[in-house]
Amino acid sequence: MRGIRLRMPEAEVLKKSEIIIDSLIKLVDWNNIESLHCYQPINHLNEVDTRPLLDFLKIGWPQVDVIIQNKSRKLPYQNSRQYDLIIVPTLAFDNRGFRLGWGGGFYDQFLAKQNEALKVGLSFEAGRVAKIPNEPHDIKLDLVITESSK
Repeated sequence: MRGIRLRMPEAEVLKKSEIIIDSLIKLVDWNNIESLHCYQPINHLNEVDTRPLLDFLKIGWPQVDVIIQNKSRKLPYQNSRQYDLIIVPTLAFDNRGFRLGWGGGFYDQFLAKQNEALKVGLSFEAGRVAKIPNEPHDIKLDLVITESSK
């Protein structure tokens, strides 16, 4: 999965990212979102670009409190803050909602403390697999959005 993702041309990443973010914007009821935790894409990993989402929120929903996770990906596990929506970078995923990231386990620890949040993974369709091996500490996503999502 890493090789597939890393070989994607930048133009393809940006085009598919735009489609994914448009789907996310349409699927979420923004009237019910007061706080959002979103990752900042790491460009050399060809992650789904979340910058158009952040632009959308600044213009249309300035009341949403947006926390952007910077590139260090060291999530504040001790922080007891609860979010309404958490956007998660997703390298690979299955239809059950399990995901693979880049191997640090950071998001599982963070998501385990976010029981009420809507947990949404952003990935490219090429990341869909039949089954992600999972362990008891792995946290399922509520939804994964790809460029093929309706």
